[in-house]
Amino acid sequence: MVLSKWSGLVSGIAVVCFLAALADSTDAAILTVAPDGSGDYPTIQAAIDAAADSDQIALLDGTFSGAGNRNIDFRGKSLILRSESGDPSACILDFSDGEMPSRGLLFVSNEDRINLVLDLTLTGARSEGAGGAVYVESGRVAFGNVRFSDNKGEGGSVALIADAISVDFDSCWFMGNEGEAAVLVERVLEENRSEISFDDCFFRDQTQGCIRTFGEDVDLILRTCSFRENQGWPVSIRGGETHGTTRIENCQFIRNENAIQLRVSEDDSIDFEVFHSRFDDSGRISLYGGRSSRFTDCSFSGGGEMVSRRGQGTSLIEIDGIHSTAIENSQFLGNSGRLGYVCGDCVFQLSDCELIGNEDLFFVDEGINFRRLRIDGCWIEGSTGTGIVVDAHATVELTDTVFYDNTSPDAIIDARAHNAEIEVDHCSFVSNEVPEGHVVVVEGTLKMSNTIIAFADGPSLGFDKDVPMAPGLRIENTVIYGNSGGDWEHEFLEALVGRHCNRSIDPGFCDLDGGDLRLWEKSPLIAAAALSCPELPGALGPGCDDNANAKANPNANPNPNPNPNPNANGPGGDRATALGAGSDRSLQLNPIRDVEGGWIFHLELATAGSVRLDLFDIAGRRLRSLQSAGSFDPGRHEVHWDGRDQNGDRVSTGVYFLRLQSGEASLSRSIVHLRR
Repeated sequence: MVLSKWSGLVSGIAVVCFLAALADSTDAAILTVAPDGSGDYPTIQAAIDAAADSDQIALLDGTFSGAGNRNIDFRGKSLILRSESGDPSACILDFSDGEMPSRGLLFVSNEDRINLVLDLTLTGARSEGAGGAVYVESGRVAFGNVRFSDNKGEGGSVALIADAISVDFDSCWFMGNEGEAAVLVERVLEENRSEISFDDCFFRDQTQGCIRTFGEDVDLILRTCSFRENQGWPVSIRGGETHGTTRIENCQFIRNENAIQLRVSEDDSIDFEVFHSRFDDSGRISLYGGRSSRFTDCSFSGGGEMVSRRGQGTSLIEIDGIHSTAIENSQFLGNSGRLGYVCGDCVFQLSDCELIGNEDLFFVDEGINFRRLRIDGCWIEGSTGTGIVVDAHATVELTDTVFYDNTSPDAIIDARAHNAEIEVDHCSFVSNEVPEGHVVVVEGTLKMSNTIIAFADGPSLGFDKDVPMAPGLRIENTVIYGNSGGDWEHEFLEALVGRHCNRSIDPGFCDLDGGDLRLWEKSPLIAAAALSCPELPGALGPGCDDNANAKANPNANPNPNPNPNPNANGPGGDRATALGAGSDRSLQLNPIRDVEGGWIFHLELATAGSVRLDLFDIAGRRLRSLQSAGSFDPGRHEVHWDGRDQNGDRVSTGVYFLRLQSGEASLSRSIVHLRR
């Protein structure tokens, strides 16, 4: 029955209570209406006029149009309007044949009454004012399994304009509607709070945006919604003196002109939170004003095509005037715009994130206010444009972060503002290319500790050459080695080598070519840490074992990477040796992405033998054994992976390591897995 079906889906507590009361009502009637005027009443409006509170208006399949089936006023009653069949594609309310305005459903005198609208298609509404298909001025309304298509309202095809309203949309579709937004929420009074929620809703081909709220005290909740190929802003939160919470959870933003807009007063106490959501091939996220914003477990790919408001090029995330923004445990893959545009009195923190194959990184704009950019526990690989540019009195803190195989014309870290403060601790800058600059260039304050800068195509550190000693310079327990343009190349840098645990020696990575930047067990850095230097430099620490240890106890170390060099003296003293570390010419491993979202691994064996192929995460935890038994003949073989771990759960987007072993030979490779 319809009641039992929707009582578990509609999210509002008041609506569920209403359904329970209705189910117990012995006086509730079901009034039927047919498209041809037969049934209990000739039109929907006639049925509503005759209905009492708690009655149901059941519509037979077909298309309803004409007088009495448009501009439908619920008269302040508490009712259910539904299709008899439960199929919205078969029960259509077409409002297009009337003179302007030709609206759909009107809730203008409901006060705190409750209404349900279920299993219908609402189409063809035309209004020069607010609200086309639906206009809610007061009360509580729940829409379940309703399709909104080809409606137009200058103030939104669905308008929710009131002092205090509660509106729920569950499993609703919005397609091809025109107006200021598909759903416009506008507060015109200031006495109470409004609650708007969307669950399992779908928005597509909206011409001027999908959801827009304007005014005070609006709580907006979106759960498991999808926004595809829309113009304007899929979600826009605007207004002055705004208070409330916006929460977006398990949503998808795919191929939209923009993504999210938050534009309120800098003093507003709005909290903005996004969890477990995807942003694919969509434009920018623009955050201005408010107390805080947070993105957790999100994925951003292929975005950033829009020009930022201050003309600094394309931006994926544009931040200005919001007090605090945090992005946690998220992935940025193949975005064309810079990933952060930070200005105003802001704090921007990026933690435990992976940034792979993006065009640009971060930009801290010039201004008079103090601001802070913090990047912690991140992996940044394959960026091809501007690095982290600091053009302000700003503090940039980099901790436990890897910068690997990035290319920037000038610098990976460009802090040429004289008043910038750069703090780097436990980071790894490895195999980066800076053809016209340095890996790190500073004209302000630099505090660097426990860090590795190695094997860059270009020089390591650059400073203002007009001063004999870089101001505010402090470098401790740092390794700078193998950079083609020079390592400790300044006089004041040369004086630091051998002091404070600063060195110029090969770090001894497990597999530089494969992207495993943990330290080989026999790295001289580990020996030095045991003797005199209290901490290991770099972001990842030790990982791979040596062959002798592996032979003696093959189960002693579950980490994914083999010995980078079987020689007892460690992995060589030049870049060529390090690049070959971890490879074995008797084995080849070629990962190929599968169209189904998994991988095909092509294995090439020079000799017959047993084969073991394991998958590890970036922390060295074994996620799954992909091949663990049997013997392979010489030649080419295939091993398939479906993108799941040993428990059958899909692994998240990120960097993973493969370890291939056959007999005494082994090698490792890294892959960038995109969860689908």
